[in-house]
Amino acid sequence: MNEINKQLREMYQNEQEEVILFSNKCEASWLNDERPSDESWFIYQTSYVPDLFTESTIKLLAIGQEAYGWGTDATTPIDESMQHTEKFLKTQYNTNFYQYVNDLSELLNGAKYHSNEASAYSNLFKISNDSYPKYLIKSNWQLAEEYCKQFNTLKKEIEIIKPDVVLFLTGPVYDYYLKAMFEGVEYSTVDQELSLNACARLSHISLPSNTFRLYHPSYANRKRNFLWKPVIDRIAKLVK
Repeated sequence: MNEINKQLREMYQNEQEEVILFSNKCEASWLNDERPSDESWFIYQTSYVPDLFTESTIKLLAIGQEAYGWGTDATTPIDESMQHTEKFLKTQYNTNFYQYVNDLSELLNGAKYHSNEASAYSNLFKISNDSYPKYLIKSNWQLAEEYCKQFNTLKKEIEIIKPDVVLFLTGPVYDYYLKAMFEGVEYSTVDQELSLNACARLSHISLPSNTFRLYHPSYANRKRNFLWKPVIDRIAKLVK
C-alpha cells in the first residue's frame, strides 16, 4: 500500500463511526417497505489511489456524482472497502465516465496513462443509496444539507491525494451541493467559446488552481462534437 493510501485509510477509519451514524439516519428517514431485501440500502465508497497515479507527471483526480451499484457500506472494514475500489479499477470498467477521464489523462501524461488506474477517483456524495431511486439523500433537503455541511471527507481526500488537476464531472445540476460543500467557491469561464455550464474553472482554498466543473461524460457523449474533445483539449492546454 502506497503512502497516499495509508493516509486515506487512517482518515476513513477515524471517520467511520460518524459515517455509520449518518447512514443509519438516512435509512431511518425512509419507510421500511422501500428498502430492498436483497442488497445494502445506503452504501459508502472509499477511494483507492493506484501506483500508476503516483508515477504520473500531472496528477488527475476525477470526482463523480455518487456511486451506484457499489459493494461496500458504512460498516465494511476500511481495508476491505479500499480493496474493493482497487479491484474495481483493475477491471478497466469501460463507461463514458472512465473513457472521458482516460482521454484527458493520455493528453496530459502520454499513452501509458490511458487507464482507469492512471487517475484517482471520488464522488461528491460518498454516501448514497444503492438502488433506484439513487437520489434519496438529495430528495431530502435536510439530509442533503447535513451531509454537505457536516462531512469534510472529500476535502480531506483532496488534501491527502494532492492532485494537480481536479475534474468535477457532476454537471451544473449538482452545483447547489458543490457550493454547499465548498462554501464560497467561485466559478469563472475559461474562454468565450465554452459556456459556464460546459466548462467552469473553480476557485477555492481547498482546491488546486486547475479545478474544473464539467458536464457528466454520459451527457457530454450525447453532444460529443461540442462537449467531449473540444473541452478535453481546452483543459489540457490550460493545464500544460
